[in-house]
Amino acid sequence: MVRWYLVRHGRTELNRDNRVQGQSQTSLDEEGFIQAAKLRDRLAGNTFTAAFCSDLTRAQQTAQTILANHNVKLVTSPDLREIDYGRWSGMTISELTEKYTDEFARMMDIDNDFSPPGGESVTQLLVRTGRFVTLAREQVPEEGNILVVCHGGSMRGVIVHLLGLPADKFWSLQVDLASLSIINAYPNRAVLILFNDVSHLRKTE
Repeated sequence: MVRWYLVRHGRTELNRDNRVQGQSQTSLDEEGFIQAAKLRDRLAGNTFTAAFCSDLTRAQQTAQTILANHNVKLVTSPDLREIDYGRWSGMTISELTEKYTDEFARMMDIDNDFSPPGGESVTQLLVRTGRFVTLAREQVPEEGNILVVCHGGSMRGVIVHLLGLPADKFWSLQVDLASLSIINAYPNRAVLILFNDVSHLRKTE
């Protein structure tokens, strides 16, 4: 059995301001580093056979923090990048719903082939996250723990592929900042053990 530990990156200034980030090279803010440290503490007792993250800065910073005391190579992958929102990147949700009312509604209404201007569609994201899952399975084929640190969109894609969910369930998955999800992958099926858990963020010193 292979256990997948799936983590979304910590907070950035754009997250704080409720702005769409897409593939922008943004860094964690102070709160984001605190969140990453709490994930590090939560996962301190685990041994990882392999570790992967998006090649975007915020995901790398989160993964590097988590793995500070682990002896495992961190492999970055562009296939784990957030969905490319194109010219929507940097805009707030309010701005999008006002300026691109019909287009934004179309994307949220499960038209997986729709892409924002200059961006990519959910269908395209699912192709590359599927490619990543195949690669990771080849590297850890039978047993071990895999750490994956990425983004809300790419995390949904990875979960869709691991659980064999229909593509139209993509937007039905809530993935919060610095959340942890765990999936046990067996030869013939995968089982969701933990989903979108942020209990580590609520712990006080």
